[in-house]
Amino acid sequence: LGDSQSAAGTHDRALESYHRSLLLQPDYPRVQISIANTYRKLGRPSRALATLDRMIDMHPASNQLGEPQLLRAQALVDLGRRDEAVVALREAAESL
Repeated sequence: LGDSQSAAGTHDRALESYHRSLLLQPDYPRVQISIANTYRKLGRPSRALATLDRMIDMHPASNQLGEPQLLRAQALVDLGRRDEAVVALREAAESL
């Protein structure tokens, strides 16, 4: 449902749906990535970064996927933290 709402551009509603799905399955990296993407679309990069950092802390193996680090780098750029973004991009490239 969250994916459909996001595709329709109703990001606030998508975020609510994603959070509801986490109530059913708290450790769901794909949904956590979707939440981070949605926070970025809503102009809330600090929430996106917090979501990704928590996911990476809880699931160190997700760091090997590249996507979380790429999204993390984008959030860091949005926050003006370019040096940290470069490190995150390097880590994303190394995981591919």
